[in-house]
Amino acid sequence: MPWSILVIGTAIPPVMGGLEVYTWELAYQLSQRGHQITLFGYQSFLDSPLYEVDRGVHIYRFPSLPLIGNKLYWLQAYQKAKELYSQYQWQICHAQTAAPAGMTSALLKKKYHIPSVITSHGYELIVRAKQVWVEPFVRYAFRYSDYVIGVSEELSQLSKHYGAIQTVTWANAVDTQR
Repeated sequence: MPWSILVIGTAIPPVMGGLEVYTWELAYQLSQRGHQITLFGYQSFLDSPLYEVDRGVHIYRFPSLPLIGNKLYWLQAYQKAKELYSQYQWQICHAQTAAPAGMTSALLKKKYHIPSVITSHGYELIVRAKQVWVEPFVRYAFRYSDYVIGVSEELSQLSKHYGAIQTVTWANAVDTQR
Protein backbone atom coordinates (compact mmCIF):
# COMPACT_ATOMS: atom_id res chain seq x y z
CA MET A 1 0.00 0.00 0.00
CA PRO A 2 1.52 3.38 -0.97
CA TRP A 3 2.31 5.87 1.76
CA SER A 4 2.39 9.64 1.76
CA ILE A 5 5.83 10.55 3.15
CA LEU A 6 7.39 13.91 3.96
CA VAL A 7 11.18 13.85 3.65
CA ILE A 8 12.79 16.90 5.25
CA GLY A 9 16.32 17.64 4.14
CA THR A 10 18.52 20.66 4.45
CA ALA A 11 20.35 21.48 1.23
CA ILE A 12 18.80 19.52 -1.62
CA PRO A 13 19.52 19.29 -5.35
CA PRO A 14 20.79 21.06 -7.31
CA VAL A 15 23.38 21.18 -4.47
CA MET A 16 25.07 17.79 -4.57
CA GLY A 17 27.13 16.73 -1.56
CA GLY A 18 26.88 13.42 0.29
CA LEU A 19 23.81 14.24 2.39
CA GLU A 20 22.09 15.92 -0.54
CA VAL A 21 22.61 12.89 -2.78
CA TYR A 22 21.34 10.57 -0.04
CA THR A 23 18.26 12.71 0.62
CA TRP A 24 17.39 12.96 -3.08
CA GLU A 25 17.94 9.24 -3.72
CA LEU A 26 15.78 8.33 -0.72
CA ALA A 27 12.94 10.55 -1.96
CA TYR A 28 13.28 9.43 -5.58
CA GLN A 29 13.54 5.69 -4.84
CA LEU A 30 10.51 5.81 -2.52
CA SER A 31 8.60 7.63 -5.27
CA GLN A 32 9.63 4.96 -7.79
CA ARG A 33 8.12 2.35 -5.45
CA GLY A 34 4.75 4.09 -5.69
CA HIS A 35 4.81 6.26 -2.56
CA GLN A 36 3.70 9.90 -2.64
CA ILE A 37 6.82 11.85 -1.67
CA THR A 38 7.12 15.46 -0.61
CA LEU A 39 10.66 16.81 -0.17
CA PHE A 40 11.50 19.97 1.79
CA GLY A 41 14.87 21.73 1.69
CA TYR A 42 16.80 24.96 1.33
CA GLN A 43 16.65 27.07 -1.80
CA SER A 44 20.42 27.14 -2.23
CA PHE A 45 20.36 28.99 -5.55
CA LEU A 46 18.08 31.90 -6.38
CA ASP A 47 17.21 30.40 -9.76
CA SER A 48 15.99 27.14 -8.17
CA PRO A 49 12.18 27.06 -8.16
CA LEU A 50 10.41 27.24 -4.80
CA TYR A 51 8.15 24.40 -5.97
CA GLU A 52 8.55 21.76 -8.64
CA VAL A 53 7.77 18.14 -9.33
CA ASP A 54 10.85 16.19 -10.41
CA ARG A 55 10.40 12.53 -11.38
CA GLY A 56 7.32 12.26 -9.20
CA VAL A 57 8.79 13.97 -6.12
CA HIS A 58 7.04 17.17 -4.97
CA ILE A 59 9.89 19.50 -4.00
CA TYR A 60 9.43 22.62 -1.85
CA ARG A 61 12.43 24.89 -1.34
CA PHE A 62 12.71 27.61 1.29
CA PRO A 63 14.73 30.77 0.67
CA SER A 64 17.27 32.15 3.11
CA LEU A 65 16.04 35.07 5.15
CA PRO A 66 17.93 38.39 5.10
CA LEU A 67 20.56 38.62 7.85
CA ILE A 68 19.79 35.19 9.37
CA GLY A 69 20.14 32.80 6.42
CA ASN A 70 18.59 29.39 7.08
CA LYS A 71 18.49 29.61 10.88
CA LEU A 72 14.67 29.63 10.86
CA TYR A 73 14.30 27.02 8.12
CA TRP A 74 12.69 24.60 10.58
CA LEU A 75 9.96 27.15 11.28
CA GLN A 76 9.47 28.03 7.60
CA ALA A 77 9.14 24.30 6.83
CA TYR A 78 6.68 23.79 9.69
CA GLN A 79 4.48 26.67 8.51
CA LYS A 80 4.46 25.30 4.94
CA ALA A 81 3.70 21.79 6.21
CA LYS A 82 0.68 23.08 8.14
CA GLU A 83 -0.49 24.81 4.97
CA LEU A 84 -0.05 21.62 2.89
CA TYR A 85 -1.11 18.95 5.38
CA SER A 86 -4.72 18.67 4.17
CA GLN A 87 -3.42 18.15 0.62
CA TYR A 88 -0.82 15.47 1.39
CA GLN A 89 -1.98 13.85 4.67
CA TRP A 90 1.54 12.53 5.39
CA GLN A 91 1.70 9.21 7.20
CA ILE A 92 5.34 9.50 8.21
CA CYS A 93 7.92 12.25 8.41
CA HIS A 94 11.57 11.38 7.79
CA ALA A 95 13.99 14.14 8.80
CA GLN A 96 17.56 13.95 7.54
CA THR A 97 19.09 15.74 10.55
CA ALA A 98 18.01 16.38 14.13
CA ALA A 99 18.48 20.12 13.65
CA PRO A 100 17.00 21.78 11.78
CA ALA A 101 14.89 19.15 9.94
CA GLY A 102 14.10 17.12 13.08
CA MET A 103 12.58 20.19 14.72
CA THR A 104 10.01 20.42 11.93
CA SER A 105 9.31 16.72 12.23
CA ALA A 106 8.84 16.98 16.01
CA LEU A 107 6.40 19.85 15.67
CA LEU A 108 4.40 17.95 13.04
CA LYS A 109 4.29 14.90 15.29
CA LYS A 110 2.91 16.99 18.15
CA LYS A 111 0.28 18.70 15.96
CA TYR A 112 -0.81 15.88 13.62
CA HIS A 113 0.51 12.73 15.39
CA ILE A 114 2.66 11.85 12.37
CA PRO A 115 5.35 9.29 13.23
CA SER A 116 8.76 10.92 13.18
CA VAL A 117 11.98 9.25 12.01
CA ILE A 118 15.30 11.06 12.08
CA THR A 119 18.42 9.90 10.28
CA SER A 120 21.48 11.25 12.04
CA HIS A 121 24.21 11.74 9.46
CA GLY A 122 26.57 13.26 12.00
CA TYR A 123 27.19 16.94 11.46
CA GLU A 124 24.30 18.04 13.67
CA LEU A 125 25.67 15.93 16.57
CA ILE A 126 29.41 16.16 16.14
CA VAL A 127 29.54 19.89 15.39
CA ARG A 128 26.24 21.72 15.73
CA ALA A 129 24.87 20.21 18.98
CA LYS A 130 27.90 21.62 20.79
CA GLN A 131 26.69 25.12 19.98
CA VAL A 132 24.76 26.35 23.00
CA TRP A 133 21.78 27.63 21.02
CA VAL A 134 21.49 24.44 18.87
CA GLU A 135 21.62 21.75 21.57
CA PRO A 136 18.07 22.37 22.91
CA PHE A 137 16.70 21.98 19.36
CA VAL A 138 18.54 18.69 18.91
CA ARG A 139 17.23 17.39 22.24
CA TYR A 140 13.68 18.49 21.40
CA ALA A 141 13.77 16.75 18.01
CA PHE A 142 15.05 13.50 19.52
CA ARG A 143 12.56 13.62 22.39
CA TYR A 144 9.66 13.56 19.94
CA SER A 145 11.12 11.13 17.41
CA ASP A 146 9.77 7.60 17.16
CA TYR A 147 13.01 6.22 15.74
CA VAL A 148 16.49 7.51 15.10
CA ILE A 149 18.67 5.93 12.46
CA GLY A 150 22.36 6.47 13.10
CA VAL A 151 24.63 6.00 10.10
CA SER A 152 27.23 4.59 12.50
CA GLU A 153 27.20 3.07 15.97
CA GLU A 154 28.89 6.22 17.29
CA LEU A 155 26.04 8.39 15.95
CA SER A 156 23.43 6.06 17.42
CA GLN A 157 25.11 6.41 20.82
CA LEU A 158 25.42 10.20 20.47
CA SER A 159 21.73 10.34 19.53
CA LYS A 160 20.90 8.54 22.79
CA HIS A 161 23.12 10.99 24.65
CA TYR A 162 21.00 13.83 23.25
CA GLY A 163 17.71 12.17 24.16
CA ALA A 164 16.79 9.65 21.46
CA ILE A 165 14.92 6.68 22.90
CA GLN A 166 14.79 4.17 20.05
CA THR A 167 17.84 4.02 17.82
CA VAL A 168 19.04 1.65 15.15
CA THR A 169 22.35 1.68 13.31
CA TRP A 170 22.41 1.34 9.55
CA ALA A 171 25.95 1.81 8.24
CA ASN A 172 25.77 4.77 5.87
CA ALA A 173 21.96 4.64 6.26
CA VAL A 174 21.69 1.39 4.32
CA ASP A 175 20.11 -1.74 5.74
CA THR A 176 22.06 -4.40 3.86
CA GLN A 177 19.80 -7.16 5.18
CA ARG A 178 16.78 -5.98 3.15
